[in-house]
Amino acid sequence: MAKIFDFFSSGTNKKDKGYTKEELKEDKNFGSRYFFKLFKLNFGRLTSTNLIFSIFMIPAVFIFISFAGTPDGSLPTPQNALYPQIYGIAQYEPSSPVVQALTGIFGISTKIAIRGVWSNVLMYAGLLLFLTYGAANVGMTYILRGMVRRQYVYLWHDFIQAIKRNFKQALVMGAIDLAVMALLAYDLLVYRANDANFLYNLFFYAILLFTFLYFMMRFYIYLIMITFDLSLIKIIKNALIFSLLGIKRNLMAILGILIVVFVNFTLYYLVPSVGILMPFIWTFSFSSFISAYCAYPIIKRYMIDPHYAEEGGQPEEDEETERVFTDRG
Repeated sequence: MAKIFDFFSSGTNKKDKGYTKEELKEDKNFGSRYFFKLFKLNFGRLTSTNLIFSIFMIPAVFIFISFAGTPDGSLPTPQNALYPQIYGIAQYEPSSPVVQALTGIFGISTKIAIRGVWSNVLMYAGLLLFLTYGAANVGMTYILRGMVRRQYVYLWHDFIQAIKRNFKQALVMGAIDLAVMALLAYDLLVYRANDANFLYNLFFYAILLFTFLYFMMRFYIYLIMITFDLSLIKIIKNALIFSLLGIKRNLMAILGILIVVFVNFTLYYLVPSVGILMPFIWTFSFSSFISAYCAYPIIKRYMIDPHYAEEGGQPEEDEETERVFTDRG
């Protein structure tokens, strides 16, 4: 058991001396050079963090199998909607060359999954995602914030402790987050399927714009949650404001995340067995690290530093300084 704990918490190694004072005083402009230095330094821990995150995301795998897999088997069915009419004609003229030719053209079949007991069981088990999704994001965000701030983190221990400290808000925000993303995805599909209608086309681009905005808001929601003792309304409000104030860094974060996703899909296309494992090993933590690195300086600039400036205090890195805000992580 201890070996498993050490694997997920490499920081418990007693021989690890942590960071020197010189390293902690390095450039904190959060530029691209500093990003790659932090990325290289935390590469192994990002992998471990992604594995812990994946444990909490197992219900999502159940949902995927329920809809995409065939736990209850499958049945052959014709692909073309005209096949029933051709089949009816064939009952009266089975030997007609024309009917036989049409049957060969429109009678091509495919397999569809049968929704039965096991599919429903997996689907209901997947609903546990509403309980684990917010917690998983809070735990991983706390670890990634520590990496960005060059703080010493114990992966498994800090992951769980962050969840315990923010469990109620994480539970509610996780459910809201899932519901909003599902609704946006549904709206985009519906309005795109009816793009011939001008009004639907207008709604499609409006929803697309809001999806883009909400995607940037998510960079800040969980970061603010673990850093400040605020209500959910204020967390969402501040996330909206920061998504606009930090538009340059947000766009760079989106670009970085798109690169990570592109690499994942490319690997899946070239080597499916490797590509399908990427989300469980790297994809989520790499993407979240990019967003945390780009978002945290904005929060620091507009929420943390002004408090210390008003009080004449020390920078946030000084652990002996009394906080003028409540750090929940």
